[in-house]
Amino acid sequence: MDANRPPSPPSDPAPSGPSSPDSSWIHRVDISELDPYSHANHTAYIKWLEEGRERLLRSRGFSFLVMAGESRRPVLANLNLDFKGQANWGDEIAVETRVEKLGRSSVTFGHGMRSREGREVLRGTVTMVFVDGSGRPAEIPEEFRRAFGNERALP
Repeated sequence: MDANRPPSPPSDPAPSGPSSPDSSWIHRVDISELDPYSHANHTAYIKWLEEGRERLLRSRGFSFLVMAGESRRPVLANLNLDFKGQANWGDEIAVETRVEKLGRSSVTFGHGMRSREGREVLRGTVTMVFVDGSGRPAEIPEEFRRAFGNERALP
């Protein structure tokens, strides 16, 4: 592992669900994340998903912060989220993240969220595209591809 890369965060126990996440952690819904209807605002979910991706990357020796300064870096290209249930103040939500697909320049992350009791809260995908210094799509770095498995790569 590169000495410039931050250490992996501690892992949190999570309830098992139908998916097989590469990374799972527990988030307790904070009062500051609530909307006027007293449940977690949709923008909070997006933050939790980003944290899930960062935790997954760190578990494999990468970090968005470090990659931001590299010649090829991932940028958000697509969010596709299905809100299945609400999360309320104090709920413990398991945030699950996995790499679903590697393309030539893109990586698709699968996400799921479940309550401690196993109730589905969210399901979705996030696609990120690696770009070069001019913002054009660039091939996924080989080190990244190796860390997340060539068997998922597209032709």
